Amino acid sequence: MSLVYILCTVCLVPGSILTLGAGWAFQQAFNSTGIAILVGSISVFVGAWIGSILAFLLGRFVFREKSEDFAKKYRITKALDKAIQKEGLKVVLLLRLCPLVPFTFFNYIMGVTAVSFFDYAIGAIGMIPGTIVYVFVGTTVGSI
Repeated sequence: MSLVYILCTVCLVPGSILTLGAGWAFQQAFNSTGIAILVGSISVFVGAWIGSILAFLLGRFVFREKSEDFAKKYRITKALDKAIQKEGLKVVLLLRLCPLVPFTFFNYIMGVTAVSFFDYAIGAIGMIPGTIVYVFVGTTVGSI
């Protein structure tokens, strides 16, 4: 599951769809909501974390021009970059906690900001609450 999540993250497939699907798949596999949420959340988080790091590095080094062009379309990117220069880890953590920030595009956009690799990688902890919620919702889909 994690390998698929990594690939889909790099290819800009929306993470919410994958996470809901993981919840459903692990519910079917284990037939236990608690185990499905635990295993599904860990699997999704590992895949999302590694995929986000790969997308971040691709955005920073390989697709930098494309990422910068995309980022220039939004005025908020300059303000975000200024905030990241002062409080990189805190900003990344808070943005990861916000469900309104598109996960896949965020990874590439962060590649053109001044955030350090360390702050970006550690800030992924903010994905954990949303991951658990989406996996839980995915486990309940089959019973609806």
